[in-house]
Amino acid sequence: SKVDHYSYCRTFAQLMKKMHPATAREMEDNGALTPRGLDPIFRRFFTTLLPYECVLRIMDIFTIEGAKVLFRFGVALVALYKTELKSMNTPDAKTFWLRLREYAHSKHFSFERLVKKAYGPVGSKWRKRVNFPRRRTLARMVKFNEDWAECHVSTRSCHIPPPPPLGCVKNAEVEAVLAKPTAVRAALAQWMPLQYRSTKLDLIFSTNVHGRSLSAFYEQVSKTKHTVCLVEMLSTGATIGCFASQAWVSHKRPKVYGDGECFLFRASPEAKCY
Repeated sequence: SKVDHYSYCRTFAQLMKKMHPATAREMEDNGALTPRGLDPIFRRFFTTLLPYECVLRIMDIFTIEGAKVLFRFGVALVALYKTELKSMNTPDAKTFWLRLREYAHSKHFSFERLVKKAYGPVGSKWRKRVNFPRRRTLARMVKFNEDWAECHVSTRSCHIPPPPPLGCVKNAEVEAVLAKPTAVRAALAQWMPLQYRSTKLDLIFSTNVHGRSLSAFYEQVSKTKHTVCLVEMLSTGATIGCFASQAWVSHKRPKVYGDGECFLFRASPEAKCY
């Protein structure tokens, strides 16, 4: 249905922003991440992009694994092409997919390499590897996007209510002061990636309890994968922070952590996400 198509396309755009944020920005600029722009993947099943024999092989995998295959191979195909994308002018979605088709039909394209890219982690020497979301997580993302899709498909005006504020796990030893205001948790719920909007905040580090050293901070948070860090600016009283999608680890050698889901924000006054 059209609602399914819109929800799939928005989920694909969110995956691109998470795994390949720079390429996602390029695709947003030329319209390739819109529901219409993603027609070659979700409406035409790669038939206008890949050689016929490659489409048949993806079809075989699709019959076993289902719709997740479209996301895996779609993201992987764009990722293989992103190096060439940097040196090309792609002003619109049609040109973008035309250039990608030319690449997929050239001698430089390898379907085996595409499969390896689709089922392997994303990362490099300087960037921590990011795994593709599991089937259950992907299904949850699609489900969250269905309300948005119904509003964009419907000819009637509709209002999508904001998500409820994030909950807080009660801690008998220490109180979560900066995360206690409902307005702060409500703002965080709107900014958080879809799959984390139904989670609760659990305080694992506080300067009032664990001290103000960076080593104490790393010791407390190094085993937690997803964290929200809130900091109070004593000079102004403002509360700022960040969401980290990977664990905080101290390394002597330079290494980049995080992905497109990370963000900075100001919780108060005047909540704003950057």
